[in-house]
Amino acid sequence: MSKQRIKQLIEDRTDQDGLTETGIQGVRLFRARQAIPCVPAVYEPSVVAIVSGSKEAVLDGRRFVYDDRQYLCCPMSMPVKAGHLTHPLMILSMVFSFR
Repeated sequence: MSKQRIKQLIEDRTDQDGLTETGIQGVRLFRARQAIPCVPAVYEPSVVAIVSGSKEAVLDGRRFVYDDRQYLCCPMSMPVKAGHLTHPLMILSMVFSFR
């Protein structure tokens, strides 16, 4: 599936900015139309694919920037400071449950 098609699917299934559940357990969509500065957050065990825009995360003082050319694989819950730099930001994430 092309990146443009995935962008269109996210646009079609998100009627406002923020996190949207898809109905498939663990699969979420996120959209934001404005940049958000870094704020404290906890990343869940997940794989995050950015379809549009870029995001930053600060972990132990190290800054990581990822975008549509890279993905984030988070193997465990991690406290970070996170925000996004460019907009619109569109994300497809898959959260893992180890229960």
